[in-house]
Amino acid sequence: MGKGAKDAEEEGELDYHVTFPPAISTDVEGEDGQSVPKHEPVVMLFGWAGCADKNLAKYSAIHQSKGYTTIRYTAPRSKIFGNPDSIRDTAYKLLELLFDLGLEENPIIFHVFSNGGSFIYRHIMELLTNGENPQFSNLKVAGSILDSTPSDPRIWTAMKAIFHSRNTPILTTIFLMLMFAVLAILDLVLPKAFRKASSLSTHLQSIEGNPSKKPQLFLYSNVDNLCDYKRVEEVIARRQELGVEVWQVCWNDSEHVAHFLKHKDEYMKKVLDFIKFCVEEQDSS
Repeated sequence: MGKGAKDAEEEGELDYHVTFPPAISTDVEGEDGQSVPKHEPVVMLFGWAGCADKNLAKYSAIHQSKGYTTIRYTAPRSKIFGNPDSIRDTAYKLLELLFDLGLEENPIIFHVFSNGGSFIYRHIMELLTNGENPQFSNLKVAGSILDSTPSDPRIWTAMKAIFHSRNTPILTTIFLMLMFAVLAILDLVLPKAFRKASSLSTHLQSIEGNPSKKPQLFLYSNVDNLCDYKRVEEVIARRQELGVEVWQVCWNDSEHVAHFLKHKDEYMKKVLDFIKFCVEEQDSS
């Protein structure tokens, strides 16, 4: 956890950051009158491409202010842009991490940013619902928050994401832009064969069609030049058709993954109200 993301990932480790709340007694009375431990929510935050942990930590602070455990993780750009199919292994390790940390009985909330975060989220939701990993089906997933995502993971969108990503060295940006320029040409020449080879081709379909019925909160903007709000609303409509409780906020003046910066108080209130709703729904089921 103390290593850089690139070094840790190359060694097969996850470069994550976990923060536990202070040790405060939260016992509640059970049906038999005995005191039983109350499990506080665990919020897993998945950062956008190029996200520095200090920036993701600003979001985890929202949850930590309520005494929630937080786990922060951002996939390296080499995975997001160079080998997106490898993210499934990362998703598996992140779910295993909940067991390693003894958090499998806690309500779990996912807080996901841009496609860099939703690539992980997509695979996590598949692992939770496809029945191939019975141990994961017992996890207490309560809901998901999707900030500036999902969007169409096309070559051109990826190029714009690289150009606009923060904390990206200029030489890395130039290299990735050149690489994607070549890929864009191939995408035009061999569109079907090229797109079919990657899980990216089914990214949106997987998220909007996932069988999970857990509540979702979508935070987005109609001036976001990377995440088309019309496509987000198509996903929302599809989720609602499947019977999912959907909350949504669409701003008209905040840029990509900048909604919290522009609307701090409203953002915090909506996120915390949503988590409270999710946990209460889970407790009553």
